Amino acid sequence: MDIKLTIEKLLRYAGVHLSMSALDEVYFRNVLLNRFKVDSPYEGELNLDYINDLKVPDTLLDEVKEYYLSINEENIELKLIELM
Repeated sequence: MDIKLTIEKLLRYAGVHLSMSALDEVYFRNVLLNRFKVDSPYEGELNLDYINDLKVPDTLLDEVKEYYLSINEENIELKLIELM
């Protein structure tokens, strides 16, 4: 589970489906990096075209939930609500 990649997926979803601007993308990347206690953004090839076809972000939230479970985080459902 690469939370850095999941962050990029969430940002792509917000850009495509929620009309998030490019400037907001920079800000929210930093917010998400801080929230997940990650020191740097994902570096590598990205092919996120499939996100354009998502109707709802449920699969992305499942990835976040899986990450929280992997680090034994508490109050996962509350953290998912805060993320939305």
